Amino acid sequence: MYIYIAKLDDCLVNVSKRVFNIISYNTRIYIKGKYLEKDRYSTMISEILVRMIYRDRLNLSEVTFDRNNFGLFCSNNENYNISISHSGNYIVAVVSEYEVGIDIQYMDCNMLDIAKRFFFIEEVSYIYKCQKGIKNRFYEVWTKKESCYKYNKFKLNCSFLEINTITDKRFLNKCSTLVFDRDYMISICSDKIIKNIKEDILFISSHEINDYINNI
Repeated sequence: MYIYIAKLDDCLVNVSKRVFNIISYNTRIYIKGKYLEKDRYSTMISEILVRMIYRDRLNLSEVTFDRNNFGLFCSNNENYNISISHSGNYIVAVVSEYEVGIDIQYMDCNMLDIAKRFFFIEEVSYIYKCQKGIKNRFYEVWTKKESCYKYNKFKLNCSFLEINTITDKRFLNKCSTLVFDRDYMISICSDKIIKNIKEDILFISSHEINDYINNI
């Protein structure tokens, strides 16, 4: 499993405009519906991170990338699975030989009211079991829901909010979480248990992204 992460502010300022020519045709169509530049760049950079993993870590250069009927970024190589996410100032991508889903969220306290309205009672009890750490536990549950949904490639016949991260046996012991850069939560759902997400994360700079773009 390979996890690449990049900073949006670095990419917005420094990544070559040629990035638009590198991404897949359907991603170009996809980002036309994005109103904000930061959302367009997050989508483009997440694709580039995946492409870099295939080339640099898997030594696979003859791979075709596209978006499926669900709008998910994918490749024609069925031996590996892709998941991407972005929030706030971070863009993250994971490629794995196992089924995988990843989610990153900026931890905003204003989201806490969602728990009592939409989460299962077991999850609410977990989040509010004590005053210390409420925000972290909320985002642990939230990102686990998202990562489990992505793990199933969005094929569940329900909303991600309908996944009970405490009692759903399909996902028990498959999720790992990390508080990242103090204000972010990352969760990964995978058949492969990850003991320490932080050890698997590799930071990618705009300079490295530009090197990739210039050598295509």
